[in-house]
Amino acid sequence: ELIGMLEEEKINFSVFDPHVENYHKNEKNIADACESSDILVLGVNHKQFKELPLESIYNVMRSKVVFDTRNFLNKSQVEDFGFKYYLLGSK
Repeated sequence: ELIGMLEEEKINFSVFDPHVENYHKNEKNIADACESSDILVLGVNHKQFKELPLESIYNVMRSKVVFDTRNFLNKSQVEDFGFKYYLLGSK
């Protein structure tokens, strides 16, 4: 649903989902999907995303923002790497 909204609004984005095949915007890994990005949106809670390569992601992102829609990541761990962390539904 989120991807459909982004496409409809003609917003430039990249995707990494190891469970999706044959989608033209699906990158080969999460670091490639985050290259020069302003925000990382965690939209699914696949077990592969529990241990994100935070250092690699931090090094390639333009803005260091993580938006967790699933309350799946450890906020302290993400913030310790220097990211701004936002959780859907929290203040």
